[in-house]
Amino acid sequence: MQQIPHMKTGFSNNNYSHDENFTLFLQKLIIFFGQQSIEYGTYYSNKAGRDNLSSNDIIYAMKYLAHEILSFDNLQQRVSQINDFDPSDNDDESDNESDNESDNESDDESDDESDDESDKSKEYFTRAPNTDSICHQINNYNDSWEAWNPTNELEIILKLYINKSINQCSVYNME
Repeated sequence: MQQIPHMKTGFSNNNYSHDENFTLFLQKLIIFFGQQSIEYGTYYSNKAGRDNLSSNDIIYAMKYLAHEILSFDNLQQRVSQINDFDPSDNDDESDNESDNESDNESDDESDDESDDESDKSKEYFTRAPNTDSICHQINNYNDSWEAWNPTNELEIILKLYINKSINQCSVYNME
């Protein structure tokens, strides 16, 4: 008598190999991308003659990085130098509670001041001139963003999530 072979549902993980090092590298790459977005956004803001960092500065920087990050010198080494992030590492909760209490007290005092300043600081943004190669390239990537077709998986993912960030910022700026 012939036995009927066992059927698989497709959810078996017997053949699944998970590379912890690659996962860690991707986590660090995301952190590096965020850090570089802030650095390039700050650079761009300064070149525009502003002393604020707006969401548009960050978005312009992210668009630049989506194109350029894979060509950074020593990218793998720079990403690997980022300290491991362990979300289970929490400071002593009592320290956090006392910090939060003092924050709440100062928040009450500054509420009146922040209401006056909120009108002044609503996303002030001006484009930086094309006076240096980085600002020129940042502006170029921003202006051609919709027409850009990413050529690899990382670029595709970055463009998808940058577009989501743009949509999210648009919602906040309308409020």
